[in-house]
Amino acid sequence: MRIKLSTLNSLLHESNTFSKENEDFISSIEKELNEKIELARIDDYDCDIKLIFIASGGSEGLFLKALPKLKEPFYILTKGTNNSLAASLEIMTYLNIHNLKGEILHGDPCYISTIIKNITEDKEIKNEYVRLGVIGKPSDWLISSIPDYDEIKNIWY
Repeated sequence: MRIKLSTLNSLLHESNTFSKENEDFISSIEKELNEKIELARIDDYDCDIKLIFIASGGSEGLFLKALPKLKEPFYILTKGTNNSLAASLEIMTYLNIHNLKGEILHGDPCYISTIIKNITEDKEIKNEYVRLGVIGKPSDWLISSIPDYDEIKNIWY
């Protein structure tokens, strides 16, 4: 399983202690998963699951700025300190208002690792067992039955 993580945090929270807390948090998730989490650019989606780690409050504007580079669904990782959860809830509210799919991953490392495993297993099952195809085109008189092929592809792949 390839997991990539991009971190967003307010510059007001930059410190050695803050960095160490974040490293320890990510390390504890890696330990529970028995997998390495790769740090990646915000637009790097060459992985099974991409996590956006909202490490502190004040990250909402950074998320909004990065949004054009991000892909749905958004897996927003949060922790219990530095207003991380509050910022993540604000981001999730924005996504909901704009009908964008996302999920907040919050809790202890064991719980978060279980959710990550479930997400990746669901994706593997979907990719392995679902095959969709279209033969021909809808008839001319079926004006309301023409599927949006891009939307179908986004939902299933």
